[in-house]
Amino acid sequence: MTQWLGGMGFIVLGVAILPYLGVGGMQLFRLEAPGPTADRLQPRIQETAKLLWEVYVGLTALLVVLFLLGGMSIYDAVNHALTTMPTGGFSTRNASMAAFSPYVQWVTILFMYLAGVSFTLHYRTLGRGPRVYWRDAEWRLTRGSFWWELRWSLS
Repeated sequence: MTQWLGGMGFIVLGVAILPYLGVGGMQLFRLEAPGPTADRLQPRIQETAKLLWEVYVGLTALLVVLFLLGGMSIYDAVNHALTTMPTGGFSTRNASMAAFSPYVQWVTILFMYLAGVSFTLHYRTLGRGPRVYWRDAEWRLTRGSFWWELRWSLS
């Protein structure tokens, strides 16, 4: 749980609470936001933090469902989803991901990749469609290096 909260929770906490203390939350947001740039989606930074949190929770919930479809128990699915999204790597098994099917391993790889991409990009894709990914320089660059690393690791 602490890994999952650390992946997005402290940003939202800081952005939501610091303005009430008279401190701007944008500095924290720029330092901690996932992705190379901290883009605003809404005029108020608190609204942007809320939208990014929703993307994070949504991806985590989808990951739990995919893990369950792959034959994981609810305990394993939730625990692995809570550490896959922040790319923490914790497992409930001594053999780690080797204890699970290739389907579960590939889903984990995919979601660790998605978690490394800007959540702003994921949010924009929800509203504008998947073409947003192909137009984005970050996605094109990481997608190319992802497949390069995959080919290298399989050889």
